[in-house]
Amino acid sequence: MKKITLDKAWELTIEMWEDLAAKFDYVSAELPYVSYDDEKDWLKKNHPEYANILRSCFFCEYARQHDSTCNSCPGKLVNDNFDCTDLKRIDPKLSVSDNYANCPKEFLVIIKKLDKQRKSKSA
Repeated sequence: MKKITLDKAWELTIEMWEDLAAKFDYVSAELPYVSYDDEKDWLKKNHPEYANILRSCFFCEYARQHDSTCNSCPGKLVNDNFDCTDLKRIDPKLSVSDNYANCPKEFLVIIKKLDKQRKSKSA
């Protein structure tokens, strides 16, 4: 598999979560959440060349290609509090303390905001 650049990891992550967030809302007893299979299916359909990336996540794959730790996660490179398993750590104003799969719309808002911060720092 070809290496994923930092810019590509951001671009593809936002693309993926725009699609997934449009299909899902908060998890509850009645509502589904974004599953690993949903992510795998999205990759196979939209970017089959990346179908086997780590955890079906462009951020995780980028980190794996660098030092295999979350410290190299593109989100963490922008905000040291970034933790995809606890969104409230990233944005304390959120009323939820949950992970990306359960709150895809909130996750998308967060990653778009972080991407904007990243781009403004490099400008």
